[in-house]
Amino acid sequence: MIGGVLNAILVPQIVQALRQRNGELVNRLLTAASVAMATVSAVLTVCAPLVIMSHASGLDRWQPLAFAFAFWCMPQIFFYGLYALWGQVLNARSSFGPYMWSPVLNNIISIASIMAYLHIYGHYASGQDPGIWNAGRIALVGATTTAGIAIQALIPFTSPWCVQASTRASCGACAHGPGNHVEGGAVGAAGNGHGLTWVT
Repeated sequence: MIGGVLNAILVPQIVQALRQRNGELVNRLLTAASVAMATVSAVLTVCAPLVIMSHASGLDRWQPLAFAFAFWCMPQIFFYGLYALWGQVLNARSSFGPYMWSPVLNNIISIASIMAYLHIYGHYASGQDPGIWNAGRIALVGATTTAGIAIQALIPFTSPWCVQASTRASCGACAHGPGNHVEGGAVGAAGNGHGLTWVT
């Protein structure tokens, strides 16, 4: 869903800016999208219990465990968004390798974490009490899952062009302030022209 929203709203603007060699516009778009994704991710992480209760209210004694995993996993929204954002930037530059191969490393991390969990804690037994899920067991599953997504997002980010674009965006935001950096031009056009998509 995140990738679809970014494709519909930002990618056409980025491609147009690249064709026009308008680096400042690209930086504005990247800054605006990154700030928006970080804000949404932070809000949902803080409100994770409310999200769980609104979508899965019948968990009973498993509810505290669901809350714990939600706190670990909600930050993945930000990293999935970054992955989609930087991947589409690279696609616009006809650089497809990092975006294509980074999920492979994420899958390797996920498989390794599952094997480690089975080795340490064994298989699930029917009727198992949720109380056995201590902080270490939760972290082994939740932290490694989120770490895999973060690494998946950072691989496209480490592409030379993305590093260069990110540096320019950060410097521009510091010099002019985040409010000035995300206003005006095609950034405003993207927000106004696709308001319904953002809301959805």
